Amino acid sequence: MCGFFCPTGALSMVVQDGQLGVSFRLAECTNCGLCREVCYRDAVVSTSIVNLDRIIDPVDELLCLRQQDDTAWRQASQERIYQHIAETLNR
Repeated sequence: MCGFFCPTGALSMVVQDGQLGVSFRLAECTNCGLCREVCYRDAVVSTSIVNLDRIIDPVDELLCLRQQDDTAWRQASQERIYQHIAETLNR
């Protein structure tokens, strides 16, 4: 979900060798916090400490790879995403 909602494209979905993952580009991140808000697993952590080399030499960092054909994982994730969105809207 973070890759879908990221307004700058700093986070994006990646398919590599039959696995799904998330790619992160620090140089594109504006620290808007939207990824933290939509993450149903609270997996997104931000910090005020930044490695300037990662901004100057932008490299995609591959995160969180899972098997693409893992249907049970995706279905459970979708249910959690819907629940998290509903809870957020009810605040």
